[in-house]
Amino acid sequence: MTQSSIHEQLKELERRHEELSTWLTAAIDSAVDGMILIDEQGRIRAVNQAFKKIYGCEGYDLVGMNIQQIQQYAHCCMAQARELQQFFQELFTSEGAVVRRELNLVQPQPRTIWFYSRPVMDSSGKRLGRLSLHTDVTAEKKLNEEIRDMAEFSEACPFPVIRCDRKGNVLYMNPAFRSMLDQVRLPVEKASQLLPPDVQVHIDELLKNHSTAFDLKGEFRGRILEFTFAPFRVKEQVFVIVNDLTEQKRAEQKILDYARELEEVNRQIKEAQTQLIQSEKMASLGLLVAGIAHEINTPIGSINSNNDILIRSVSKMRDFLNCEQCPMEVRQNPEVVKIMGILEEINRNNRIACDRIMNMIRSLKNFARLDEAERKRVDIHDGIESTLTLVHHQLKNRIEVVKEYGTLPEIECYPNRLNQVFMNILVNAEQAIRGKGTITIRTQQEGNWVKVMISDTGSGISPENVSKIFDPGFTTKGVGVGTGLGLSICYKIIQDHRGTIHVESELGKGTTFTITLPILLSRSQNAPS
Repeated sequence: MTQSSIHEQLKELERRHEELSTWLTAAIDSAVDGMILIDEQGRIRAVNQAFKKIYGCEGYDLVGMNIQQIQQYAHCCMAQARELQQFFQELFTSEGAVVRRELNLVQPQPRTIWFYSRPVMDSSGKRLGRLSLHTDVTAEKKLNEEIRDMAEFSEACPFPVIRCDRKGNVLYMNPAFRSMLDQVRLPVEKASQLLPPDVQVHIDELLKNHSTAFDLKGEFRGRILEFTFAPFRVKEQVFVIVNDLTEQKRAEQKILDYARELEEVNRQIKEAQTQLIQSEKMASLGLLVAGIAHEINTPIGSINSNNDILIRSVSKMRDFLNCEQCPMEVRQNPEVVKIMGILEEINRNNRIACDRIMNMIRSLKNFARLDEAERKRVDIHDGIESTLTLVHHQLKNRIEVVKEYGTLPEIECYPNRLNQVFMNILVNAEQAIRGKGTITIRTQQEGNWVKVMISDTGSGISPENVSKIFDPGFTTKGVGVGTGLGLSICYKIIQDHRGTIHVESELGKGTTFTITLPILLSRSQNAPS
């Protein structure tokens, strides 16, 4: 063999060696697990990027370093560094064929590393060093913990839970499901009979469409069951949660039966409710007025008395300022003039406020007629005026009240109950008017009868509802606004007075209530039409 051929062979061997080294380096770097090769002197001969990433040594060339120097470049705390140093020392000095260990690192982020190492031998059996593989099992360990927690949850879950394959075979059942089998007297080996007959179709559809869950109801030996399917696609299986609705359905049926009974009782109660509510309203109002009269009369009397004293005092001060003995600089002092003006204005305002309070108390008394629970002859105009005073805050600045009173005699009636009728009609009229409008009150005498007509320019009542407005419970105000008892109360009160009440209405134009009352209750005669 010539020297040139030997030279060519050497070059070919070098090329192959370089190619093999390149392939080996690429293979090591592409590995998912960390790899490190250590010779017998403890020097690092090869290390891949996965290893550097695990221990936070990216950016450092570790080849040629002593194995114990790695902990100087690893991103970890001091306690972790000592543990890492002991680990690498054990890795290098171990005489065993295989070393396995778990290492928990806290930096650069918490994670768990599994590794093992084994010696590297040449063809003659001589030990050249050690090869160590490092795997980050943090995610896998977390998944295992979640699976374990899920299993514990299934065991402790109060609802029956099973796991089925595609054919509907039961692979797992929790204690709650076993208890259900005992209740329906079904052996464990026949547990799949508890599922719906077409359960395989549902499971196939669930896994095919990647559905998260769907509900299905069925019946088994008189028990009403609800099934919720949740896919376990990793193993082509499903979890099934079973809910026994039997007792719930029985309770719902009992509730429906009770509801029907309650509706019947409620219908009977409503027949008596009209008079009861009216009586309770007037009784409550009577207590309110009595309390107001008792609590306000005394302090308002004191305020009136003090106001009178203040008025006289200010008058005397004014007389003094106007007399000749008062110095001119005092009489014409701007501050004195200003203070006197303020005091006189306060006196006028106090007097107006006191008068308004006294008028309000008188109106409340007239409205409730606490001393007139029995029938009595009264001027019906007084009752209307008292009621208007009470609803004035709802009408002012928006609704004009037009009074067209005729000459009426005193009538025999129950004043407090009639005032309740006027109150209900006026409040309904106010609520029917959107924006500005007018309420007109007319009174007149026709023989032995008096008529009170209350008209509004509100939205009116539809023809189909006009015949229902006096029915107990009927209302057009919507849920939570009206009880539907106000006009039925009015109707009953007018009936008790042997009178009549009629309504005329047109949509968009307004409504008129006409009340006809006898002058004397003792007379039994037909009201004029």
